[in-house]
Amino acid sequence: MTTVPAYVVAAVDQHRAALRDLVRLAREHQRQGCELPGVCAGSEVGQLLEQLGGDRAVTLAFTAIAELALLGYAPEPDDGLPEPPI
Repeated sequence: MTTVPAYVVAAVDQHRAALRDLVRLAREHQRQGCELPGVCAGSEVGQLLEQLGGDRAVTLAFTAIAELALLGYAPEPDDGLPEPPI
């Protein structure tokens, strides 16, 4: 098994911390009475993602997808769901 370099572990920790901040902002938005719960993350999240820039936002999106897969949110191929477009 390959050892993950310390700088990669540190970067992933930073990505996870940034995602936690975004989730905290989205939860706060939901608590304030968003009319689209579960769909809308709030303007604060959108503004922060714009400030981070495209490359950083894409990195966070990939990290979030990987985290969701680890948590079991990814459907298995035999679940009867269509395969996502590539």
